[in-house]
Amino acid sequence: MALPDEYEKLAALTLTMLDAARHQDWDELTAIGFTRDRLVATLPAKLPPMPANDSARIARSIKETLACHTEIAERAGPWMEQTARLLAAFERADATQAAPSPADSA
Repeated sequence: MALPDEYEKLAALTLTMLDAARHQDWDELTAIGFTRDRLVATLPAKLPPMPANDSARIARSIKETLACHTEIAERAGPWMEQTARLLAAFERADATQAAPSPADSA
């Protein structure tokens, strides 16, 4: 697959992640994110010289990807904060249960 096609695939995966975020389907967002991350790992660190139309396609795909990322972060932020509060509550409950009661020390 040509490099511009890879970047367009990246943009499409990120758009699918955004759709999952819009539906608050965090499991789907995460699953697609793993697929997207594998694709990103295959992309070159530096773009080789290429025709102008190829570089324009890549630039457009990168802009689309960044726009999707911005909205995903806006939508996932409140969920992440809620999840952090929930985890903190579990940790407090675990610490309370693990602490010896005064009756145990008598």
